[in-house]
Amino acid sequence: ILVDRAADSKKAAVEAINARVAALQSGADFPQLLIFPTGSTTTCDSLISFKPGAFIPAAPVQPVALRFVPDGFDSSWVVSGPSLPKIFLLMMCQWWGEVHVTFL
Repeated sequence: ILVDRAADSKKAAVEAINARVAALQSGADFPQLLIFPTGSTTTCDSLISFKPGAFIPAAPVQPVALRFVPDGFDSSWVVSGPSLPKIFLLMMCQWWGEVHVTFL
């Protein structure tokens, strides 16, 4: 489910999440849905506020923390940092990327 920052896209994303939850509750066999409710990344100094759309269906959630281990550069994007295309290019130039997944 792709979300643009425009209001119409946010509404469509909430509707898609609601439809997915309704289908799962009626017995459909779907893989788990992964949602990034912050809509961004940080430099690991703090947790940023969640966007409400992912929680509107009031379905059970499994919080997960992703920690990207920097290898030469920090791949998190912040407004004062490098542009997204530059971060993407630097990520593609790495031999590997290490990610630690923690189920909370």
